[in-house]
Amino acid sequence: MDKPDRLPYGLVQIMGYSCITIFLVLAIIVIFIKRILSKNWEKHRCNNFVIPLTSFIKPEINAQENETYCFKKDHQPIMEEITFNKLTTKIEDTQKDQELLAEKISESEGKIQNVQKKTDAEVSVFYKAFERLKNINFYILKKIQNFFLKIGAIIWTIYFQLITQINIVLIQIASLYKMLSVMNSLAIIIAAIGIAFAFPPAAILSAIILAILIDINVTAKAAEQKAYCCFSETSLFLTQQGIKKIKDIKLGSFLDYLRENQVLGIVELKSHEPNIKVFDLTEDNKTSMFVTGDHLIYTNKSWKSIEEYAKSNKKTIPYKYTDTLISLVTTNNLLVSPNYYFKDYEETNHPGTQMKISEFVMNYLNPTEKLHYLKELYEIGEIANCLSPETKVLMEDNTYKKIKDIKIHDITSNGIVFGIYKCIGNKQYWFKLTDTENSFLASKVICKKKTDTLWKKIYNQSQIKHDPNFEFDIGYHLITETHTIQLENDYIIRDFIETNDDFTQSQIEKYVRNSIIYKF
Repeated sequence: MDKPDRLPYGLVQIMGYSCITIFLVLAIIVIFIKRILSKNWEKHRCNNFVIPLTSFIKPEINAQENETYCFKKDHQPIMEEITFNKLTTKIEDTQKDQELLAEKISESEGKIQNVQKKTDAEVSVFYKAFERLKNINFYILKKIQNFFLKIGAIIWTIYFQLITQINIVLIQIASLYKMLSVMNSLAIIIAAIGIAFAFPPAAILSAIILAILIDINVTAKAAEQKAYCCFSETSLFLTQQGIKKIKDIKLGSFLDYLRENQVLGIVELKSHEPNIKVFDLTEDNKTSMFVTGDHLIYTNKSWKSIEEYAKSNKKTIPYKYTDTLISLVTTNNLLVSPNYYFKDYEETNHPGTQMKISEFVMNYLNPTEKLHYLKELYEIGEIANCLSPETKVLMEDNTYKKIKDIKIHDITSNGIVFGIYKCIGNKQYWFKLTDTENSFLASKVICKKKTDTLWKKIYNQSQIKHDPNFEFDIGYHLITETHTIQLENDYIIRDFIETNDDFTQSQIEKYVRNSIIYKF
């Protein structure tokens, strides 16, 4: 038997050991290289042979991230250098362009200066001509102004002469009133002589004198203020102290036991003779009541005038004529007699109604104006239609008199005084007249300067301000034949009535009647 051949097996063994040895050597080399590269990673990481092996060497970094890092590291400085060079070139080009532009601007400024010099030379001629024309116009305007000032002086002279003549006429009127009583007596005496002695000429003369007196009285009556909402002085009313004549009721007193209805104001009017018609509502000697025909009385659950009351009851109410009337302004606008309920002089103090009344009056006084800028805060009724006691009024003899000292039938520069109004003075807003010591006007007063064309409420006068530091016990106002009163510093105000224009009074009466709502 042949001996087996072991050569192939030996070769296979040798090759197997050789492969294992080579593999171990390569593994050792790879581990050694990995350690070297890992230790000096920043130095070798961008090697082209290392980049694919990045995840093997540094498991936390992948090959793409390492490639991106290496690309930035190698190329960014180059790009920055290229960019810097391009920017530098652009800046240099821009500087050259700016230098060229500056040269052109300098040339343009030179040209502009030359043009400006030529223009100044040409314009100076026109400027001198303009200055000369301006001086000529100023001279002409001064001449025109002086001309109109002379005309104004002439007009003012004529105006004051006219005022003087008016004052003379008013004095003559006052004298005429004094003469009327003498003529009345004379007519009666002559008529008596004619009847007693059957002397016809005396009767004829008496008739002529009476005709003249009637004409004069009618004229005087038209000039006097219409008596609105008033009573004769003997009319009786219920008060906290019992039944009193209206003439004995004092300002500030109360008309009921609850002290809710206080007398805030008293109006007194007097004519020169008994020519004011009052209706007699007296039912017995203890209930004297005489009232004007337009006064409101509560009947059949509504307010009616005395004349309407007579018609609705289909009866004739007796009447008489008196020369003295009195009325009151109260807290709740109510007057109670033993047998009747009446409205007071004001009839209603509702702010909205008072605003509308003032609007009617201002429309009459300033017919061309649409806005009067009325303020509800100040339109609080007749309690605010008065003057402070020391306010000075210009009289017919060109002297000033304190309003508290003026009596009925005194003559002011604006006519005879027919009535006086007194009110409580601590419930108003007071406005002080400019450049006066003690002239204060309550908020409802209408006034203007002599030279003004428009009437304004006192609170709308820009030069007059509300003064909260003053308060007066009693306020006063007047009723004059012209419904105007002149104060210090050429201020003119409307009187207590403000106007007796029939249309305006009719508007007010209709509006008030429609707005009155009162429940007992």
